[in-house]
Amino acid sequence: MLLIRFADAEGCDIAAKPAELRAVSESILLLASAGHGSDSFSGDVSASPEPYDRTLSRLSVRVSSGPVCATVDDDILSIEAAPEFLVSFASFFDFDDDTPSGHHHHHEYWEGNKDISPNSIPLVIGVIAATRFYVTAPNPRPDFRLVIAFLWRDGQNVDTEGDCDHPASHDWTELYVANREEPAEPPVDVSSDGQSPLVLVVKSESEYLAARVAYFLAMTTGGDVSPRYDCDFGPGGANFFL
Repeated sequence: MLLIRFADAEGCDIAAKPAELRAVSESILLLASAGHGSDSFSGDVSASPEPYDRTLSRLSVRVSSGPVCATVDDDILSIEAAPEFLVSFASFFDFDDDTPSGHHHHHEYWEGNKDISPNSIPLVIGVIAATRFYVTAPNPRPDFRLVIAFLWRDGQNVDTEGDCDHPASHDWTELYVANREEPAEPPVDVSSDGQSPLVLVVKSESEYLAARVAYFLAMTTGGDVSPRYDCDFGPGGANFFL
């Protein structure tokens, strides 16, 4: 499923796994080859829209005339273009399986561009950047050094950043941890979504590391965990992972 996020000032961001993006590309090429018709692709409205304003429920592509024109109406991102322009548009969704997380293409009009309508909103199309878990944290957070020990061991050589005023703080809401001993291992980032009561967002390109940190934070704060931003966090806390 695609993650389609929109903001009036920035335009649309479309993110998914490489195989999902290639499936969109192949469908658009089929439309271009047929010379008529339309197709649509579902968007994940359960995800957080941040740093955009809102998530959209669908990407709709239709064969029409003229260059590519991307518009947003309600919660639908609509693409219309003549077949020859859809062929080039499809290439923006073509990513190899080993494409790094966060890699993306920009699709937007510039003066003299004959493939894109000047009325088309800017698009960023790329590989989804990270696994996210959402953790309610009704009680103080653990000493952040315990998070590091839980992930690896006591004394692990790491890079850290955050908003705690001293190492033993229990009031922090931001934490970045990167493993110096294994530089290829993705870092983990914890931040607040600004809600009250507090919800912590745990992100990492490693689903394993993100899940472990989310589990530990839920266990130590008496909170609940969900992979969905819009979830009604139910009882059971970290039992989500069990």
